[in-house]
Formats: sequence, C-alpha cells, structure tokens
Amino acid sequence: MRQAPVFLTILLSISSLLLVSFIAAQLNGFFTIQNQGTVTSINISIYSDSACTEPLTAIHWGSIKVGETKTSMAYLRNEGTLAVTVTLSVGDWVPSASSGALSLTWDSENAQVEVGNVQPVVFSLKALNNNVTGFAFRTIVTGIET
Repeated sequence: MRQAPVFLTILLSISSLLLVSFIAAQLNGFFTIQNQGTVTSINISIYSDSACTEPLTAIHWGSIKVGETKTSMAYLRNEGTLAVTVTLSVGDWVPSASSGALSLTWDSENAQVEVGNVQPVVFSLKALNNNVTGFAFRTIVTGIET
C-alpha cells in the first residue's frame, strides 16, 4: 500500500532585519545589504561546508549594486528516510516593497536528493533597484517525496 506524499518543509530563516546603508558620496551608487539568519529544517539540513559539519547560520551578502547578482554556496543534505524533490519559495518580505527590489533564487529547483546524499546549492541575490534601505524575508525550501 503506497503512502500519501510526505511534505518536508525547510524554513531558512534568513529573516533578520537587514541593515542597508546608502552613502552616495562614498559608495558611488552602491548600497550595502547584510543578510543574517538561522537556518532550520525538518529531515533536510543545510550546511556551509561540503563535509556538512558547519550548519549554515547566516549569509552575509556584503555590498551589492543595482543590477548585480551575489551568490552564496551551501550544501543541502537529506537526513530523512525518503528521497525528496526540493523547491524554493520566498515570502514575508519586510517591507513588502522589498519583494520588488530584490530577487532570491537558487540553482537547485526541482532537484532530487536521495536519502543521505548532499546537494550543493547556490543561492543568488539580485538587486533589481534601490527602492529599499533594509529588508527581511523568509526563504522556504520544500521537500516532496519522490
């Protein structure tokens, strides 16, 4: 008898209020975005190193120009008992205008991660415009039984 699909939700709490400063004279049109948070998961863990010994607790994006994309490497390990297909979503932007000013994506949409396997992932943050000076958001990685 086949069981109903099991949904595994990972909440990457990249949700600290991010402090962004814009100083035109010193940064020549640049603004700084710092991204910090706590990464938590259910049956899937995310690490900052390929040996999966250092849980990912913050992403520091540094300075980013409008139109520029910054990347951050991480490693997703399936610690559950079922193979999963992973997807990414982003929500709860603060302020809500941030969702139009920044875009977070990754290179592992619909990737299948077998039990015990490690999937390298690259998160990409792109500054679309400079309409915000600070933001917070939640990133949700969902694993669906495959």
